[in-house]
Amino acid sequence: MKLKPKAFTLIEVLLVSSLIAILGIAIFRSFGNGLKLWAKAQRLNRDADVNIFLDKVAEDLRSTTIVSGLAFKGSETKLSFPAIVMTQADIKSSRASEEIIDQIGAVQYRFEPSEHVIYRRQANYAQAVKGKWGQEEKVVVSGIEDLDIHYEVSSSKGFLLKSEISDGIPSGIVIEVRFSDDSGVHQFKRYLSIPVGG
Repeated sequence: MKLKPKAFTLIEVLLVSSLIAILGIAIFRSFGNGLKLWAKAQRLNRDADVNIFLDKVAEDLRSTTIVSGLAFKGSETKLSFPAIVMTQADIKSSRASEEIIDQIGAVQYRFEPSEHVIYRRQANYAQAVKGKWGQEEKVVVSGIEDLDIHYEVSSSKGFLLKSEISDGIPSGIVIEVRFSDDSGVHQFKRYLSIPVGG
């Protein structure tokens, strides 16, 4: 008895090809939807990072103090001011056993356009007076295209917004942060009051 060699018929080949095509389309769509969800999550993550940055600046500004030797200085992309900071205790101080303490110092925020990053650093009073910062700059938020800071000061004509300040403490600041992604340009703008400002 002769056995016929087994082979696929044309219908079987077409059926398998159709199934592979349908599976390929389903996988491609799932992958495409996954990429869209990932991009949206990245944007929402950056939104959250910018809001955390704005909240941190507001918290630091609430602890602003008037201290001799430390001035409130600001430009459109950089801000430094005296404030109560949490720093490591000096080993020679009476609070050395506490390790981390709150004390008078300074805080600085700086936008680096070439890196698209906003940095924060702080120093205790002695370090700040000498112009030396007690810690390295830490990235607060990245992926930023532009940062604009304006300072609200009182004048005989009412309140004015200035792009720079080097004397006195403003009554508040306006921070505007911009970044873009596939869905377009996003802008966050917030007014932050300064309790000791005038």
